[in-house]
Amino acid sequence: RAAAAIALLAALFHTVNHALFKTLLFLVTGAIERMVGRVDLASLGGLLAAAPRLGWSFLVGAAAIAALPGLNGFVSEWLTLQAMLGGGQIFAGPAHVSWPALVALAVTVPGLAGAFAMTGMAFVKLSGDCLLGRPRTRPARGRPTGTVTAVPVALAVACAVLGVQPWLLLGWLGTAVDQVLPLGGLAGQGAVAAGQGAVTAGPGGLAVRAGGHAASLPVAPLLALWVVPALLAVAAGARRVRRPVWAGGGAYDAATMQPSGRLF
Repeated sequence: RAAAAIALLAALFHTVNHALFKTLLFLVTGAIERMVGRVDLASLGGLLAAAPRLGWSFLVGAAAIAALPGLNGFVSEWLTLQAMLGGGQIFAGPAHVSWPALVALAVTVPGLAGAFAMTGMAFVKLSGDCLLGRPRTRPARGRPTGTVTAVPVALAVACAVLGVQPWLLLGWLGTAVDQVLPLGGLAGQGAVAAGQGAVTAGPGGLAVRAGGHAASLPVAPLLALWVVPALLAVAAGARRVRRPVWAGGGAYDAATMQPSGRLF
């Protein structure tokens, strides 16, 4: 039951996360189509320089849906994994119950890892084709307006905030879990307790306890994933010098020398 409460909390959090980053990705895709006039990967490129707010928002959404650490998708996937590992009482039960549970765990954990890898690979390719390099076509309607970029930027900020401070939402979701599984009530703001299991969330991170399983997710490493790259980018940008591209002695042509979406 403790693992069930954690699993329900993870499912609710994951539902909210999908609503955030999928809405973000769809809105950015629509804004790109409105700006360029097409969404064919072979015709896109250089959008990070042409529309940096949309480009960076898309990168945040892509990283969130791939469950990379530091974003909200990673936290809900981490909670899902803890729920699976916290069902120790099931594994110690009768053979007709424990063996199917062990088989399900053996299949699900690699399945989650494979889903992370495949999603990450797909969005790395998509982001590289659309956002990096040189533009392959001229924008049909110029740069996007502030009203077009405001909502994607806000959703990207929400994905980042919930990735490093998930307690802001988990407290509310824990109240809903307590209504369905009243096995101990809330253990304070931002925490849901269920019998021998509990998920405690606060500004310092998450702590999970279910049966004999315990794990923690501190905030400091997650914040470092944002702060360190930002400092490196600022330091690199201060001394960056742009040079013309040299391609075998000929002038660089984005249409013929830049990999497109037609390449794997």
